[in-house]
Amino acid sequence: MDSLYQHFPLDPRSIRIIVLEPASDPSSDIQCGLHKASLDYVLDFEALSYTWDGQTPECPISCRTVENLNDFPSTPFSTILVTQNCVDALRALRRQSGRRLLWIDGICINQADIDEKGVQVAMMGELYGACRGVIVWLGNKDEAAERAFRFMLDIGGAMENMVSRQRASEPTSAQVPLAEDIELHESLREMLQNLQRMSKEQYNPESENPLRPLLNRSWFHRMWTVQEVVLPAQGDVTFQCGDLKASFPTLRFVATQIEVAKFTKVGIQSSMKLQLELTDALARRRLDGMDGDQNSDAVKQGYQNFTRTNFSHILHMYNQGDGNRTSKIKLSAILDGARRKRVTVPADKVFALYGVFQELGIPMSAPDYRKPTEDVFHDAAVASISSEKALDVIYLAVTKTRRENLPSWVPDLMDHGFGNMDPRNCTEDVKRFTAGSSLPPAWEFLPSHRLRVCVKLVETVTKSFPSFDVHVKSLQGHEDNLEKPSTSQASLAQLHKALTLLREWAEAVRGHAASYPSRKDMVMSFLKVLLHDEKSCVNHAEEEDRFDKWFSVLEKDDVELMRSSIMKNGKEMSKAKLAKVAEYQGSSVLKQLKSWKAQMSNAFEERERSSKSFAVGMLGHVGMQNVTYPAMEPVLQLHLAILRFARRQAFFTTETGRFGCAPDFIAAGAVREGDRVAIIAGLSLPFVLRPLKRGGSVRETDEYELISHCYQDGIMYGEAVHGDGTELQDVVLV
Repeated sequence: MDSLYQHFPLDPRSIRIIVLEPASDPSSDIQCGLHKASLDYVLDFEALSYTWDGQTPECPISCRTVENLNDFPSTPFSTILVTQNCVDALRALRRQSGRRLLWIDGICINQADIDEKGVQVAMMGELYGACRGVIVWLGNKDEAAERAFRFMLDIGGAMENMVSRQRASEPTSAQVPLAEDIELHESLREMLQNLQRMSKEQYNPESENPLRPLLNRSWFHRMWTVQEVVLPAQGDVTFQCGDLKASFPTLRFVATQIEVAKFTKVGIQSSMKLQLELTDALARRRLDGMDGDQNSDAVKQGYQNFTRTNFSHILHMYNQGDGNRTSKIKLSAILDGARRKRVTVPADKVFALYGVFQELGIPMSAPDYRKPTEDVFHDAAVASISSEKALDVIYLAVTKTRRENLPSWVPDLMDHGFGNMDPRNCTEDVKRFTAGSSLPPAWEFLPSHRLRVCVKLVETVTKSFPSFDVHVKSLQGHEDNLEKPSTSQASLAQLHKALTLLREWAEAVRGHAASYPSRKDMVMSFLKVLLHDEKSCVNHAEEEDRFDKWFSVLEKDDVELMRSSIMKNGKEMSKAKLAKVAEYQGSSVLKQLKSWKAQMSNAFEERERSSKSFAVGMLGHVGMQNVTYPAMEPVLQLHLAILRFARRQAFFTTETGRFGCAPDFIAAGAVREGDRVAIIAGLSLPFVLRPLKRGGSVRETDEYELISHCYQDGIMYGEAVHGDGTELQDVVLV
């Protein structure tokens, strides 16, 4: 093998550009040169966006330095090692005749030089703004990927034809803001409906998302690829899979169209959400900033055409009454999206978006790969608070895993956060509650990565209870599967554990009955905690006193519940089913059941109503399904809702007899005795704070560890604070 290529040094404003040599034979070796160019001059090159796919750079390509683009140097080639995916991309992009100028990070940046890497990363915003276009290499095609790509081209082609016809019939006016063009919105909505029908005729919405073979490719889930498609000035981004090509607007439209068509397995949120949000924000910011530019009309028309091509997202905003949305996007929201993307180097969760931050006007420290990861994440949190004039980034600090030396209030961006259906995800709760949002936020950044905030310490936790984790869908369809230990036994055990723990929580609630005017008030407060006061669920619970019926079930033990089930639903119990019950209920309950069966078998036979099997009755009392009789079905629905909202939550009581819940199975651990419930000025949700301890005892100090957000009865709507904030005190989060 030839000697390894030595990258020539770069000036502060310089980059390297690949000169890809042509080849008539697609299988011939890759030959290229590296040319030094300055970002201060107009450049004509394309940027390649691709992923390493976990591959090691071990594929040799031939490279040499090219001083002048018009010359063909006679200097010998050296070797650069790249990944196989990079080689595949170069083969696909290489011309049969004529050189092609490209920028590829894995070749153009000396990956072994940490200082150079930081400087080059800091210039990527300019680099992607200067390039003629971006080619997204998704890899070689296979059968599934080709089918998905051709589906995209079919639907996208129909979209482009419709938009072209619409433009031809419009009066030409680059000055009409798209958000105000109501007639165009109506026309585009009709187009969208037509395309929905087209996709539904060809694909079953209950099946896999037709784009999934593409969206599953690693490019959509990597951090670095985000800014590579959102920074190009004209949205000139081409996606390529093998020899198939499609524009970014086409992919964007078809992906959103499929989401609107409600395919059951979409994947848009995890694969493209951040790219789409940043594309919108940058396009609007550029439009807003073009007034007074001598070329503003032409450029504005280009952006408006690009935005119209992406009309599906605009339609969604219009339908939601958000047609006048500004270009502002919060840094905390960007960081939330970034933590779901994959990186090899943790600091790239921030550095990989530095160009985006620059264009959005968000102050951020320049990339420095010598800085510890904890400092990078801390600086990002500081930038979020400073730019937003708000503390919202603290919501992201509650995670399943956490770096050891990270301050408790700083998000660990390497943790992906909680999914949309996980009750520990507080995104919707932040919108619904106002515990401290009426108070102006106040903060001070202190040495040693500490943060001073204003809070009201509301309660002290006196006791916390174990949490449960059960998937609600495990309640469904087990009537026919009870004989299959692999599918039913674990689910039944989970459901029974959940019911047992809910009984413990209910017992604790009854112990604080004196704190409430009536049993109804007590039970409703309990339910609001369990349901996070989700209005539709709470209203359902209040109908026909369902909440009281549900609570009454919790007041019975297993033996009482099963006896009731046999009386109401049981008919015949086989030895096999009795043995199955014993596996998760114990021999003492089994003995009681056998006794009841002998006493009541005649009574069962005399019943003329259609009774369910004993197996279903047992499932009912372990999981509260079909509890005692059909009239209890609404109670089952309430119980299902409670299981959805209350799972992975630690229930707690306070010194004043109130109770609440907080996320469990998190890095900070569950809430525990001695923790304080605090309202932080400016935040919608209360938080659990833990007094700092030294030598096993609580110090006389104002320092606390932030544990998690929480829900506590009686403080979620600002009841505990006054508008003047006189009851607040300063605390320090460490």
